[in-house]
Amino acid sequence: MSLKLYTIGHGNIEPDEFMRRLKQFNIEMLIDVRSKPYSRYVPHFNKEGIEHLCKDNGMKYLFFGNLLGGKPEDDSVTDKGTKINYDLLAEKDYFLSGIDRLLNLTNKYRLCLMCSEGQPDECHRNLLLSPVLEKREIEVLHILPDGTAINPEQLKLKINKGQLTIF
Repeated sequence: MSLKLYTIGHGNIEPDEFMRRLKQFNIEMLIDVRSKPYSRYVPHFNKEGIEHLCKDNGMKYLFFGNLLGGKPEDDSVTDKGTKINYDLLAEKDYFLSGIDRLLNLTNKYRLCLMCSEGQPDECHRNLLLSPVLEKREIEVLHILPDGTAINPEQLKLKINKGQLTIF
């Protein structure tokens, strides 16, 4: 895999620390993949706030939550109207269009996908986007709250507390 991209969850960290983490990995463009780009608890991560923060730090910002968000308003991707079925979502034209646009940008910029969950374990960055991107030969690295970055295989080991699964 020659192309790579990063993912990050903003959690409740301060804006300066968030930008420091992105700069640590030389991120040039932040792609917001939150379905709803607003936060009641950390308003500096509302769409307008993060857009200005990126601009002030010489970084580009794009919103892709309508294409790649983990909680779309599309009822056809839910199991009995409640839980999102990521397998169904990954087949939708709008999702595939978002992936294609992302791949095009990956050829031009060092990207980072942003969602709100600090840990990627249960986030759609890990459960949906990472597997789809890896199938397309993109190396994915998750930036963790401690500032380190790990690949999906390392994340699986972390989730399973160092134990490999047989499934």
